[in-house]
Amino acid sequence: MAKLKTMPFDPAEYLTTPRALAIYMSEALETGDPAYIMHALGVVARAKGMADIARQTGLGRESLYKALREGGNPEFGTVIRVMRALGLSMAAKPRSQEGRPPRGTASRRTGASVEPKALRRVPSSTRKVAISAAR
Repeated sequence: MAKLKTMPFDPAEYLTTPRALAIYMSEALETGDPAYIMHALGVVARAKGMADIARQTGLGRESLYKALREGGNPEFGTVIRVMRALGLSMAAKPRSQEGRPPRGTASRRTGASVEPKALRRVPSSTRKVAISAAR
């Protein structure tokens, strides 16, 4: 019987567009797993070119590899600088609990909106954006 030959899979090879990078990072953030999020950030940085990201962030290439490797613990400022260098941004969105509207969207007794006035003027579709590619 012939042996099955396997090759390592590197998702960085398939992240070729800003949209693909944003989708990959959005999915990682949705997991809520800090280790996986850092792994995904490292994959995306390798896809864009670690040397280029290091130059844009002002960090050394080796320091960047060390921060984004498994078990690395980068400072939050480093994560933000890497995200910017990747052309990505982060934004908060409300989490809903199963069967319940997100907090702050409706009063339990009256159903009336209790959102801050500033949010009432923003279309709900724009509040959901988690990660977007810079244009």
